[in-house]
Amino acid sequence: MAEYSLHSKERLKSRKAIETLFRSGKMISSPPFRLLYQTTEKQDSPVKMTVAVPKKLVKRAVDRNLLKRRTREAYRLNKDLLLSKIKSEDSTYQLVFLYQTKGLADYQTIRSSIRFLLMKLAQREE
Repeated sequence: MAEYSLHSKERLKSRKAIETLFRSGKMISSPPFRLLYQTTEKQDSPVKMTVAVPKKLVKRAVDRNLLKRRTREAYRLNKDLLLSKIKSEDSTYQLVFLYQTKGLADYQTIRSSIRFLLMKLAQREE
C-alpha cells in the first residue's frame, strides 16, 4: 500500500543543493511546470522535492502559496508512481517543480501535470 505523506525529510531545503540543481540538473516540461531533477548519493529519503513559483509570474504571495500547496498535494498523492519504479537504492533523486505560467492554474491541471512529469521521470530511469 502506498504511503500518502510528505515528511520533512522528503523536502529539499539546502540552498546549495537547489542552486546546483538549477545549474546542472536535467529537465522535463509539462505546462504549467518544468521539472528539474538530478541524482545524488544516498541520503535519508529516496526522493527530495521542493516547489518554486516565481514572483515575476505570480505577483501576490497568497496566490504563490496556494500554487505551492496545490503542487505539494498533487505530488504527495502521486509520488508512488516514481517510488515504485525506482530500482537503484544507492542514489537519491532531488526534484524542483518550477511553475512556468502567468496566473493561477486550477488543481486538476496541476495534478495532471505532476502525474505526467513523475511518470515521465520514472520511465527515463528504468
